[in-house]
Amino acid sequence: MKKRIQDFFKHYMRRGISFRRCLKELEQARKYSAQELKNYQMEKLRRTLKIAFENVPFYMALSKEKKLGLNDFKTIEDLHKLPIIDKKYVRGNFQSFRNMNFRGPVFKGLTSGTTGSPAKFLRDLGSINFENAAIFSQQRWAGVKDNDRRVWLRGDSVVPADQRNPPFWRYNRFENQLIMSSYHLAKQYLPSYVEKILEFGPQLLQAYPSTAYVLSQYLESKDGYLNIPVVQTSSEPLYEHWRELIIKRLRTRIIDYYGSAERVNIAQECPAHEGLHLVSGYGITELIPAAEGAGQENEGVIVGTALNNFVMPLIRYKTGDVGRFMQFDCPCGCKYPRIYPIETKVENMLVTSEGKYISPSIISFCFKKSQNIEMSQVVQESDGGITVKIVRGQKFLARDGEKIARSMRDILGADMDVTIQYVDDIQRSKNGKFQFIISKKSNSLNGES
Repeated sequence: MKKRIQDFFKHYMRRGISFRRCLKELEQARKYSAQELKNYQMEKLRRTLKIAFENVPFYMALSKEKKLGLNDFKTIEDLHKLPIIDKKYVRGNFQSFRNMNFRGPVFKGLTSGTTGSPAKFLRDLGSINFENAAIFSQQRWAGVKDNDRRVWLRGDSVVPADQRNPPFWRYNRFENQLIMSSYHLAKQYLPSYVEKILEFGPQLLQAYPSTAYVLSQYLESKDGYLNIPVVQTSSEPLYEHWRELIIKRLRTRIIDYYGSAERVNIAQECPAHEGLHLVSGYGITELIPAAEGAGQENEGVIVGTALNNFVMPLIRYKTGDVGRFMQFDCPCGCKYPRIYPIETKVENMLVTSEGKYISPSIISFCFKKSQNIEMSQVVQESDGGITVKIVRGQKFLARDGEKIARSMRDILGADMDVTIQYVDDIQRSKNGKFQFIISKKSNSLNGES
């Protein structure tokens, strides 16, 4: 009963007039010309700057010190007059980033803390509605109807962790949504997941890439299929070999999107599947040079400016994620700027003995042809040595592990120490996310602890 009441209030709080207004704004903006998008984004930026300069202690002091006012910001490029901030700085000066005159509901958002340093941020209801509208708009873009049945497989526990028998799910009738536990995706329970999804018949699966992949791996082992027209993924990198298996076994189309816990930008895959569109009305995205050896032309660490959160407006916030702009028009016709799919954070790249940074997407090729692995994780110790954790499938052979170790050395260097470690399971974070690469070496180079 308590969950139903929560579902009721969440649905009507986040699907009201404000949500519908945001949805209309987003669907209109997707039709804008490139110049109209610049004008639209600049209008929203000036509104954000006005609120920050008049109500947020950090920006009030900054504008006074540098003698900056709204008239000093005539184009997006003028943002460079303001400093870049990051998680560590905001965490250490938390109250100075809060709008001291804000009136209305305030919600806490948390980063996952995969690098060992989680942080909290504040959000207002308007920003939450805008984000929900952006996600909803992408679903419409892919052909999902507003009331279609949907399965949610994104980090919810749903039932106690020690529960050993189904159901591992519950139904949210206000969203026509089946919410499934991400913590019971084990061999002995996966048959019941598949049976329930078949019975429910969803038109949409909202999942982490890793949870959709685990489900697809099980189907592959049984030569089975599901028919889910659209899968919407986010919150983790979507590796190409994961995408291929998910599409094959769920008989689906994938729409991936990128967002940050700080809600400073969002980028979405369209039906043309040509990169990710940066939603102009959500935030402004810049790329700044990453560590030496980590980037190439038009690539860098993502810096975002939120355009809808007025309780804690973050301006030029360094996310730590690595992105790369695309330089050609999308076949879908939308003029939003685009980036290539996000691979990782700088601190989650592997580092060779020569100091070169290697992205997880490159490392994933070592596992692409390995059909006998249920899950894997690559850990780089602070001394540079690599441990590859592998959950073996029934047909796994010792030579499969040796092949992966050779492939890793081909990429990282023949002198790289690669150890294969067989494990029964790979632990997820508290919110159910899976981390393919854990690089203690990269963390130490970037000052993380």
